[in-house]
Amino acid sequence: MATAPQQPMIDDRQPDIMGAVARKGKPSVPPQVEQAKEQIKQIMRAQNITPQQIMRGAQMAELAIRDKTMYPAMVQMAVKEGLIQPNQIGPGIDYKFLAGAVAAGKIAQMIMDEGGL
Repeated sequence: MATAPQQPMIDDRQPDIMGAVARKGKPSVPPQVEQAKEQIKQIMRAQNITPQQIMRGAQMAELAIRDKTMYPAMVQMAVKEGLIQPNQIGPGIDYKFLAGAVAAGKIAQMIMDEGGL
C-alpha cells in the first residue's frame, strides 16, 4: 500500500518564531515609544535640531531637577540651542518641561543608537 508523500506541516507560528529570532537581544519597544520617536524625528528635521542638542538639553534638565539653581541656565541653553522659544517658559520651575526634556533626551539617544534620522 503506497502512501502519498507528506507535505511539510505549515506552522502558523513560524512568523512569530522568525520574528523572535530576528529580534533576539533587542527589547520590544511599546508603540507609544515608537510614536514618540517619530514625533521627535519630525521636530528635529523641521527645526534642524540634532539628537546631540536634545541630549545636551536633557542632561541640563536632569541637573536642574537635582539642583533648582541650574534651572535658569538650562532654560537659557535650551533657548540658545533653538530647542524652545523664550515665550514657551513661564515664571518658576516647570517640572513638566524638565520631565519632557529628559524623556526627549532618552528618545534622542534611542534614535542615535539606531543610526540617526
